[in-house]
Amino acid sequence: MIDPEHSKQLLEQAAMERLRGWLSCEDRPPAWSGSPNFEGSLPWSEVVAILAGIDPEMSASDGAEGLSLLPGALHFYGFSKYPKDESGRWSLNAGVAAQTGMLIGLKLTTMPPKSAMLMAKKAGVPIPWLEVAISDHECRKYLPQEFLRDRPQGDKGSFREAQRIKRQNQIQTDDKRKLIDGVGYQVFLKLNEDDFRDCRNGKGNVKNMDIVRRIQNAIQEAEPEDPTLWPVTRTLRSRVKAWRNG
Repeated sequence: MIDPEHSKQLLEQAAMERLRGWLSCEDRPPAWSGSPNFEGSLPWSEVVAILAGIDPEMSASDGAEGLSLLPGALHFYGFSKYPKDESGRWSLNAGVAAQTGMLIGLKLTTMPPKSAMLMAKKAGVPIPWLEVAISDHECRKYLPQEFLRDRPQGDKGSFREAQRIKRQNQIQTDDKRKLIDGVGYQVFLKLNEDDFRDCRNGKGNVKNMDIVRRIQNAIQEAEPEDPTLWPVTRTLRSRVKAWRNG
């Protein structure tokens, strides 16, 4: 039987890993996109979504029931857990609409994370995950110095803890790679054998995102209890493109 508290901790760890990934741009272009992703599930650009505390790759829709929030965002919007009642969902949607509205007004373009954060700071727009990021040793490395001034620098004697986290992150990265190259590649080969028949649009063109979603589903079924091992959409999209070109 799966322990609900353990599952909650795993989900929180996965969200923290995604925030670290967005800030470091590891396995990603060194900038957050300012253009809407018409293949995605959100109406906002990557930079707007992230600064609103929303994971643009993990969210299923722009409604409260489909949002995947980054660490600290749920508390920022006034909740201790995801709302299940209609009034709670309405309140969360209203908060997200207000936050994304302010960010859209900044006319953010594709830019490095630090530049985007500084633009929000200059305009007085709060960042939902900022306090969590400041408190996290890994995230702090990628924050502009302007956010760290006059704040406690944490325990400088925690080198061994930092090394432990680094090793743990490396293990998770290796496990993700194994899932992609194992489970993911087998799904790709099966689809390829069928000439991607079920992954084509009305004009007969192959839709890479359909391939990506099938791989995501297979990996989540293969590793259902540890979401920290689920690769992000951008990584899978890049791998699918490489497989098809290879």
